[in-house]
This record gives sequence, structure tokens and C-alpha cells, in this order.
Amino acid sequence: MKGGDGLLWIREYPNPLQDQVVWVGFSEAWERKKRITMPTSLDVLDISEGRVLVRAKGALDETLIEVYPIER
Repeated sequence: MKGGDGLLWIREYPNPLQDQVVWVGFSEAWERKKRITMPTSLDVLDISEGRVLVRAKGALDETLIEVYPIER
């Protein structure tokens, strides 16, 4: 996925025994620039410089769009 920060974000294959997955951001020259870990339950829609936009399910099975800051 091409993120709002200009990086190409690739989701690593998740470990079925863990509830988190790693996303890695690459530059156009395929240099590894950033790495973030997200819960597998969240569907990542966009990653930008300081935030991640995700689709999640609410308590009543409703679809939610949430924004999470990237903490360094």
C-alpha cells in the first residue's frame, strides 16, 4: 500500500500465535525507512507521517474508522 507519507508499506506475514502484525515502510529505492506494529484485528487503510488510519469493528459489529498516532 502506498502511504500518505510517500512510503510503500508492506505487511509482514503474521505469526498465528500472536495478535500483532508488523508493517514495514520502504522508500522508492527500497530502503527500509520505518516499522510499526499493529493489532491484527485492525484493517489498515492508510499510514502517514504521524498517524495510522484503520477500519475496526465496534461492540455492536458496526464499522468504525479510527486514527492512531504513531508513537516513537
